[in-house]
Amino acid sequence: MSAINDILFWVCGFVLCWQAYILIFNRGIPNIRTAPAVRDEMIRLLRGAGAKRIYDLGAGVGDLSRAIAKTLPEARVTGIEISKSACRKAETRARRAGFDNLDYKQADFMKTDLSDADGVVMFLLDTMMPCCGKNCGRS
Repeated sequence: MSAINDILFWVCGFVLCWQAYILIFNRGIPNIRTAPAVRDEMIRLLRGAGAKRIYDLGAGVGDLSRAIAKTLPEARVTGIEISKSACRKAETRARRAGFDNLDYKQADFMKTDLSDADGVVMFLLDTMMPCCGKNCGRS
């Protein structure tokens, strides 16, 4: 029984620390990596639509927006991320990779003007999707 209590103690401690990290460094928003199959399908749809001005909402550390910028070099891609630390990581990674068609903006995408967009991608918690759709419709 003592071993089970020890395991539960460490698991609960880890979960609490992880939640504190998310709360402190990501404003309570977890960084969710886009699955490769989903990413590839998003890029295929953007290419098929001929999108030239693309926004990645909730860009995190920029994995999805970098993949889009690499695959669609003729498009201008902007990642919008509310977390300062994640936005800085994304900017650094894009700069190191030498992208000239990609930039990042630290902002709340719910308050960002998307009126010039002809492509918007997001890979977020499903609870965020209805709000994002409303913002895209407003812009």
